[in-house]
Amino acid sequence: MSREYMTVPLPVELDALLGQYVAAEQAPGLVYGVFGPGGLEHSAGFGLAGDGGGLPDADTVFPIASITKQFVAAGALLAAERGLVDLDAPISALLHDVPPTAEAAGTYPAPSIRQLLAMGGGLTEDNAWIDPFIDQPVAELLAEVSPGLAYSNPPGVAFEYSNLGYALVGAALARAVGDTLADWLRTHL
Repeated sequence: MSREYMTVPLPVELDALLGQYVAAEQAPGLVYGVFGPGGLEHSAGFGLAGDGGGLPDADTVFPIASITKQFVAAGALLAAERGLVDLDAPISALLHDVPPTAEAAGTYPAPSIRQLLAMGGGLTEDNAWIDPFIDQPVAELLAEVSPGLAYSNPPGVAFEYSNLGYALVGAALARAVGDTLADWLRTHL
């Protein structure tokens, strides 16, 4: 009977594996952690923490980028379950500032929340490394789209990554629940 086990402790193996990404210049810096039943058991940082330098550690704050989309989607499903939103209604039903059509792209109906959540809202791809809508006040976002949404396809026809779509869903959910999305999610999710 064979007994297989690691001769090198897991944290040493993980440090070697993840440290190579910085060494190979595939990332300017990173930090990771291993959690167990008692909480954080091991963490290590490599490279630089932002433009200011310094070694990143367990207390370094990184932007979580598209991970926020899971929270927006979970919030939308929770709000729908509670009867606060209709996932199949056009986004313009909650965001009256968003026109239902865009003259430049033809006369498309405004996408539904469900279509936007599935990246099928027809909006032009805006998959930048940094989400251009992070921390943008809702009023500014809605003013920016008030002339009309830019479509590359009719809603519901094709997948196209859209940060804007999720920003619109977040704004619509906030209106529907009568609170900031972050506060509502913190309380109910």
